Amino acid sequence: MEYREEIKAAIDYIEQHLDQEIRVDNVAAAAGFSKYHFQRIFKSKTGLAVYEYIQKMNTLRSCSSSVRIGFWENGFVSRLL
Repeated sequence: MEYREEIKAAIDYIEQHLDQEIRVDNVAAAAGFSKYHFQRIFKSKTGLAVYEYIQKMNTLRSCSSSVRIGFWENGFVSRLL
């Protein structure tokens, strides 16, 4: 199974809540999985643990817009979707 829509739902949830404390339980619920199953799926599809992805997104949010564009177009997120 590819889980493309579920991973997208999780990423959308993370992006919408970056200004808050994000718990894996909540991200997993947004994707429709248990916490433990979701963590395995997320890591297998993204190559990062959920908290690593959240840290990268927080770092990205604080970067300049030119860095963000390069990250989206040539980097990590484009490989996910």
